[in-house]
Amino acid sequence: MKILIHAHIYYPEMWEELQHNITVIAQTAECELYITLVKACPEIAEAAKKLPCPAHIILVENRGYDVGPFIYVLNQADLKQFTYVVKLHTKRDITTSPWYINGYDLGGSKWRTYLLRFCATPENWQKSLQTLAAADCGMVADARLIMSNETRQKYYARISEWENILQTAHLKDKKYVAGTMFAAKAEVFYPLIGKLKMEDFSPTSRAELVCLAHDFEHILGNLVGLAGLKIKSFDGQRVPFWHKPLFMLRRFIWYRKTTPDKVICKLFGVQIYKRRKV
Repeated sequence: MKILIHAHIYYPEMWEELQHNITVIAQTAECELYITLVKACPEIAEAAKKLPCPAHIILVENRGYDVGPFIYVLNQADLKQFTYVVKLHTKRDITTSPWYINGYDLGGSKWRTYLLRFCATPENWQKSLQTLAAADCGMVADARLIMSNETRQKYYARISEWENILQTAHLKDKKYVAGTMFAAKAEVFYPLIGKLKMEDFSPTSRAELVCLAHDFEHILGNLVGLAGLKIKSFDGQRVPFWHKPLFMLRRFIWYRKTTPDKVICKLFGVQIYKRRKV
């Protein structure tokens, strides 16, 4: 078993958190680490030398968020030498609260915490490996973040551009991991080898709400279905069927939203309070 780990570091101050997760993974098997940075960081390069696996430090353009660099690494590495691929990146805190996915509040650092749970401890990582070893499993992540694809006009329009490469539009059960941190079988990504390059992604801009990088959050998950495999919870846990309906009911009865510039409160869907922050 050999594992390719890709860690995209956009926020260097979060490196220590990923360093811990990388160490957990690298202590279990032969690993090769690819660290991508948008600007040089000698501290990270020096720290990488102390990790229990060889590390490649690569400077990349700030294109495609964390997905563009992932595609770059898949093209650089000999993917067929690896059994599994682990994708990590430095996800910022969510400043808008609450921020819900699958009925769970992911505000603050919660989204990042959930994303990293599959390799946060040796116990969790062993569960991930055991689940991933199943014949029908292609990818593992935290259950809270395994999503069904939304119907997005831009997404399906862009899918048609890559139809001859990916052939994902016909899939009936489309799943993906919201936030794109996961462990997966390397074979899942074979259809991408040499078919895309980082220059295909636009320069990262948070003002661009729909772009190829966002589409590929869905596509990376769809590739699992294309391989005839499933995305599974790393620890076998599931989101209870009643969780989201109960959340929607509670949200209808009482809703409070805080953003960097305002606070809004609603009762039974009617706005009863709004205040702009100074």
